[in-house]
Amino acid sequence: PCVSKVTITGCEELEFFPSCPNVEDLEIRGVGNVKLLKEHGISLSLSSPVPKLKRLEVDSVEYLASLPRECLLEVYRLSIQPMARQLVDVRELEKGLEGMTSLKCL
Repeated sequence: PCVSKVTITGCEELEFFPSCPNVEDLEIRGVGNVKLLKEHGISLSLSSPVPKLKRLEVDSVEYLASLPRECLLEVYRLSIQPMARQLVDVRELEKGLEGMTSLKCL
């Protein structure tokens, strides 16, 4: 499908998210456990790459493991709001930010 915007709100039990390679705008709010955002998925799973992702907002997420750079290359707006009891691998987040040549707003 040609879905370009996805908002996930208040889905604490979410375990799988179907492939949406055309998503440009992704908002994740009030989700209990985002294990990974990575090239082949969020584990609350984006099951394939998100090559067109331009805007990513993560808000009120209890556990964020990493944001690998493969997921963020074209992102021009990244927002990570109060969440975190845990941001597990800060080094992975830093690596992800290094490759974000399109980033205009953090």
